[in-house]
Amino acid sequence: IGGAVFNSGTITSLTGNFIGNSSSSTGDNNYGGAIYNSGTITSITGDFVGNSAYRGGAIYLIGTSKIESLTGDFIGNQATDSSGRGGALYLDTGTEINLVDSSFIGNVSVEGAAIESYGNVSITAKTKDIEFTNNNTTGTATGTGYGIYFANDGVLTLEAQNGHKITIND
Repeated sequence: IGGAVFNSGTITSLTGNFIGNSSSSTGDNNYGGAIYNSGTITSITGDFVGNSAYRGGAIYLIGTSKIESLTGDFIGNQATDSSGRGGALYLDTGTEINLVDSSFIGNVSVEGAAIESYGNVSITAKTKDIEFTNNNTTGTATGTGYGIYFANDGVLTLEAQNGHKITIND
């Protein structure tokens, strides 16, 4: 669980790129290729490239966990199992993440190629344009969400500031 970081408490700041991480667990415990979070992370700055896990190729959030601010791009991450979810991000019910200036490019999973969420996601284009491009699902079910897949009571908030835009090309 959590190829690079396992957090069940509080982390104030993580800075750096997460490249090529994978969860070493097998089966149902293979969550969060780079980060598994069941606590609070105040700030993450860095890109997530080529990470993999059964769910949450780059990041997996569970319980009432949250990431208050994450700035970085998600490129080529993958949920690897035949029922894998959240190529880049997987958010369980009750979780929360605030993404700032984060693009999602070339992520892959069965559902929610970029993001699969049962929690709350806020995406803000603050200093640059944001894009969701070439994210692909391998599932055959209708509505599996190439870019973003929301289920149950999850809430998505999009905000483009200072003339920037958010483009979903998937």
